[in-house]
Amino acid sequence: MKNVIITGGSSGIGFAAAQHFCNKGYRVLVIARNPEKLQQAVASLNQSEGSGEAIALALDLSDFTQVRAAIGEIQQLMPSIDILALNAGLFSGRSYAMTHGGYESMIATTHLGHFELTRLLLENLKQSQDPRIVVTASDAHWAGGIEPASFTHPKYAKLPYFGVIWGYGQSKLANILFTREFAKRYADSGITITCFHPGIVNTGLGRDLNQRVADFISQFLLAPAKAAEAIVYLAEDPAVKALNGKYFYKNKPHRCSKKARSRQLAEELWQETEKYLASA
Repeated sequence: MKNVIITGGSSGIGFAAAQHFCNKGYRVLVIARNPEKLQQAVASLNQSEGSGEAIALALDLSDFTQVRAAIGEIQQLMPSIDILALNAGLFSGRSYAMTHGGYESMIATTHLGHFELTRLLLENLKQSQDPRIVVTASDAHWAGGIEPASFTHPKYAKLPYFGVIWGYGQSKLANILFTREFAKRYADSGITITCFHPGIVNTGLGRDLNQRVADFISQFLLAPAKAAEAIVYLAEDPAVKALNGKYFYKNKPHRCSKKARSRQLAEELWQETEKYLASA
């Protein structure tokens, strides 16, 4: 039985991927920040036709103290991790929003929390025969840049701040840069890491939009189950191992922005992330 961890797994793409893995008989640890919604999702997953098992872990990735406190429990549940799907994301709406710890909420949830979770579970991933990390990125990264000072203070961000589109783009650009830099740093670890653009998907990310606008847009969006096929492909297909560090769309390597391809920016982001997390 394979061990799978999916962040943001109580709805949308994450839930659909969890459902697939449960149906295949895998043990799936579903991480989400809303305990009530999480319990409902896991109950539904455990009623599915497959022989797998879903386990709930309520965790706010933007709270790094919570992430660190949860590691012991995760390691006990899953000494070996076969698939780590870093899927959780956040679109903060109309303004700059900060976490209780003093970080911009989108970068904290989508990048910093995932970075810390992965770092602390690295040895568990190495215990698997074919460990995979799959990161849900987005073509929204084209709209962003990386400004580390904006992680903690709005005055350093763009347009003049925040331009939530820029901020969301920053978080997704960070996903791609993290993927590329991890692949370089851990090339000899046996871990395959990839990221992907899911398409424009009908998930809860746009919950802060005007309802009429959201209803109209939803007519043209991809179903989460369809988008989740990318997580399944990248987590299991043997051919992906030869494409470590790549960005995908529709199960093929996909063009990303010049910033996303920058080795220097990837290294700088990694270093800045380590600094922030060391002081958090």
